[in-house]
Amino acid sequence: MRTKSIETAIVAEHTAPAPVTVLEYQPGNGTRYHLHVTDLRSHLDGAPPALNAYAGHGAWYVALYTEGRGTCMLVADTGGYLSPGYVSEKLRVSEGDAVVLAEIIARYTGRTALDASVDVAS
Repeated sequence: MRTKSIETAIVAEHTAPAPVTVLEYQPGNGTRYHLHVTDLRSHLDGAPPALNAYAGHGAWYVALYTEGRGTCMLVADTGGYLSPGYVSEKLRVSEGDAVVLAEIIARYTGRTALDASVDVAS
């Protein structure tokens, strides 16, 4: 469960000249996440075969840095639901934080996710 809205908890957002969006998100539970969302569509030339499978589709590389460690995952733009369980498993975060991170990632990747605002404390 988060204690702040996404808009008030994101303390820094920068979109680099390359299609990389960098976010710093603080859910209000003492954790600080640094999230990098990279649009791979412009980076597929000469990419490994696993990434070339996404050619012609939207694909994003999502990297999360927190507490001195990093994790990552690939998100394809299939128009489907981005599960908090998948985000929790791939990025190794608690299920509560995964609900909010799934919503943030969905916002940048064209997917849909659970609306975590229903858990915002008053």
